[in-house]
Amino acid sequence: MFILSRYLIRQFLKPFLYSLLIFSAIIIVSELFEKMDSFMRYKAPLFLALKYFLYRIPYWLVKVTPIATLLATLFSLGNLSHNNEITAMRAAGINLYRITIPFIIISLVITFVSFYFNETLSPKMFFEANNIYRKKIKRRKDYHLSYNLILAGQKRRKYSIGKYNSKIKKMSNISIDQFSKNYTLQTQIYAQQGKYAKNSWIFYNGVIRKFDIEGKKILDEEYFSKKHFYLPEKPKDFSHEQKKLEEMNSKELKKYILKLENTGIPAHRELMQLHLNIAFPFSNLVMIFLGIPFAIINPRSGKIMGFSISFFTSFLYWGMLSLGTALGENKILHPLPSAWMANVFFISLGLFLLVKVKK
Repeated sequence: MFILSRYLIRQFLKPFLYSLLIFSAIIIVSELFEKMDSFMRYKAPLFLALKYFLYRIPYWLVKVTPIATLLATLFSLGNLSHNNEITAMRAAGINLYRITIPFIIISLVITFVSFYFNETLSPKMFFEANNIYRKKIKRRKDYHLSYNLILAGQKRRKYSIGKYNSKIKKMSNISIDQFSKNYTLQTQIYAQQGKYAKNSWIFYNGVIRKFDIEGKKILDEEYFSKKHFYLPEKPKDFSHEQKKLEEMNSKELKKYILKLENTGIPAHRELMQLHLNIAFPFSNLVMIFLGIPFAIINPRSGKIMGFSISFFTSFLYWGMLSLGTALGENKILHPLPSAWMANVFFISLGLFLLVKVKK
């Protein structure tokens, strides 16, 4: 049985690697044409353009792996069925479920590798790729300037900043709201100017307001021309290096969500991304369960039909994934079922078809 499993896995891996290479190349070429105008406009050096695409590869590998998994399943099992090898195995007393076990095992391996990429290389290199594009290719001289920042701080603290210069660590039009555990406004600090020096923020020309228990009535106001504040937030927390959701792993997302929730800022989009980070790698397992019955039902369908089924199924999967994302981000459905909706539906469909094939 070990020899059979090794043979089936080998039959799967060859088309899988080819599919992964082809789809990755298609994505890279399409992005090359999309970015070509920018590269020419900013006269980007060739090595920077290559570095940008190199850093984007892990992100796209994670995205195209489910399609490659489905296509490899269709091709490998389709070829085995076409050559009557599946029939020979079943005639030798090997049932269909036993034949599918090596494919499920390899899909689990791909799932966990994809999950590892999604948590380590993909967000980190995606962030670096975007930095290369913004800082070195576009060469933005005002990159250190940020406007109209609204950020969640620690211990239910909310920052509103009109302008921040990360190069000299100065800000203007500063408003810091401190909320209670019930998310009512406790204190508010307002200052016209501020700068960071010697482990503290120095604010100029401002006022500290204290509110009643309901957070509506001002109980006390203290005006100041210059005052030191020892806040846990450092200059890097306000810089333009703030990561996008796609540039964060699950640990960073959880930390960011906690900061938002502590200040009463809705985090539906961030929660949705967190659950998607976990749910999406399992699409590889889903595609295996879909591909096995499709390949056995249509053993003589050929490679063109295999491509067609792969693209059509991927289109439906991405459509349902997008629907779930929209439902989760708009509070129509909790982010957890929204993220897993496509996986549950398609794996149920695959198991149903597999049972029908067995019968």
